[in-house]
Amino acid sequence: MGETLYHQGRDGEAFTYFQKVAGDYPGSEFYEYGLYSAGWIQFKKDAYGEGHRFFHEVHEKSPKHP
Repeated sequence: MGETLYHQGRDGEAFTYFQKVAGDYPGSEFYEYGLYSAGWIQFKKDAYGEGHRFFHEVHEKSPKHP
């Protein structure tokens, strides 16, 4: 859902879905992707500190993630 909403330009709604995946399903294969995508949405909003926090969390929890 997050990816579809993002491509429709509905970043706020997409962000909510990406955060839900990361928060509710930390063992999911989509966990890192949810965090990473949430980070990019924050960057688009010029919220660089918040975006960096998401990227850093991906690196901390999954250092081998591409």
